[in-house]
Formats: sequence, C-alpha cells, structure tokens
Amino acid sequence: MEKNGYDSVCLFMMKKIKGILSFLFDLLSFPVFTDWISRVFFERGAESVLILTYHSVGVHPVARPDLTIHPAVFEKQLAYLQKHYHSISLDVLAQAITEGFHVLPKKNGRRFVAISFDDGYEDNYTVAFPLLVRYQIPATFNITTGFIEHTRAMSAECQDAMFPEQSTMSWKQIEEMAQNPLCHFGAHTVTHPRMSQVDLEQARQEMMESKSALEKRLHRPIHTFAFPFGSKKDFNEGLVELAKQSGFTCVLSTVPGMNTVQSSRSYLKRIDPTTTIYRFKARLSMGYTLVRNLRSRFE
Repeated sequence: MEKNGYDSVCLFMMKKIKGILSFLFDLLSFPVFTDWISRVFFERGAESVLILTYHSVGVHPVARPDLTIHPAVFEKQLAYLQKHYHSISLDVLAQAITEGFHVLPKKNGRRFVAISFDDGYEDNYTVAFPLLVRYQIPATFNITTGFIEHTRAMSAECQDAMFPEQSTMSWKQIEEMAQNPLCHFGAHTVTHPRMSQVDLEQARQEMMESKSALEKRLHRPIHTFAFPFGSKKDFNEGLVELAKQSGFTCVLSTVPGMNTVQSSRSYLKRIDPTTTIYRFKARLSMGYTLVRNLRSRFE
C-alpha cells in the first residue's frame, strides 16, 4: 500500500511538473520572449537559413484546415518577409550546401528564408503564384507527380491524411510557372507514401520516378526532395543517404528548426507558418527554435 501511495504521489507530481513546463514553454513562445532569447543567445549575423512549409492557400479548406492558410494571412506574411528577410530559392541553398554558405548573396544583416510548398495543389497556381510574383519572392514547389492530372493513385495513408477532394495543378500550369525565374520545383514522391514504411527499392522508385517526371517536363535538373509527412518517424538516415545518392542536394523534412552549415549536410528542417501573423513572427526567430527544441526534450 505504501509503495502504491508513493507511486501515486510521484505520478501526480510528474503531471504537475509537466503542466508547469508546458505553460512556461507556451509563455516563452510569444514574440516578446523569442526576440529576447534570439538577441541574448544568438549572433545576428550567424549563417542560417529558415525554410517555411506551405501546402494549400485558400479560403475554404476541404479536409485539413491545419494545412491551409488564408490568402490574406499569406499575403501579410509575404509582406513581412519582403521587409525583414532575404528570400532565396532552394536551388540557391543547394549551391550553398555544395560550395559553402559563403556563396549566399549578401544580406545586409537580414536572415535568409526560403519558401516551399508541398504536394502541388491547384491554389498554389491560382492564389500563391500571383502573390509571390507581386512581392518578388522565390518559392520551391515540391510536387507529388502522381497527383498531377491523377496519373497515379495516392497511397492509402495519404488518402486519409491529405485533401481527397482538393484539385491539383496540371502539367500545363506547372510548366507555365516554371517559365518564371521565381518558381523552382522539387520532387515529393509519386504516390506520397510514408517512406519509413516502404522497402528500400520502393523508396528509390518513388524518389527517382518523381525526379525523372519533373526533369522531363521542365527540362531542368531537380535538386530538392521533400519527404512526405516528414517527421522524424517518417524517414531515417538511410533514406536521407538514398536521396543524396539519387541526386538530391536539398533533402527536406518537416522537423522544426533552423538550418546551418553543419546541419544542412544531412536533412533540412522546416517551420510550419500556418498560423496568425503574430505567431508567424515568433516562429521565424532563433529563440522560437530553441524553445521548441527544449520542449521536445521534455515531452
């Protein structure tokens, strides 16, 4: 009985401590604190690149509102990036990974940011593309090639998780966007499987077939690959190495964080910007990344 009572008290205390830590991390995630952490613990001129992960830009999300950002919010974010950050494409980042971050353009004290879109939804063309042109900000669109004109069925897991009724871009729209120097493209597999749950040969085919389809259509090399879903449980170092062997320089996850010279040699981290403009500003800071990483260690 005494041991059971002791265990109950320990469990109660652990829950209380976890609740307090969760509250503190929520508090530290506000911009006023993340900005202060960034100033105190990080050099302003440190070479780092932040990559943002978008999916759909629309007013009425079909099935996943957490993957959809309202056009008005997206435009506010672009205006903020144009004013405070130096936007680069993932093709430029690929060159920096190969040759060194010293090849990145001069930024006049501004941090680097790169925009990416996953999957290939039609509103990337109808809504996001015109706004990117208006603000002259480059973006990389990671295409699940089997979705385009529905040439291949999506994986069963993807049918449950993504937008089953959402329209995707056509090859004609993708080819039109590719004519604009602001638009770059990456591979995002053919059927959007969870790569950690398929065998190595299927993983290789998913990478190579999507890469080949894009290169054939766009007549340019494809340097970027984005893992479907992209969390730490969805890929491993073996798959990262397979992507490198398949000719990809930028290998994207959805693991949150900044990218430095050292970290870029493996997979690249990205930040989810689907939030209010207030929290968006916080998520761009190095302080937010530190708080997020500390929180993950305690959860």
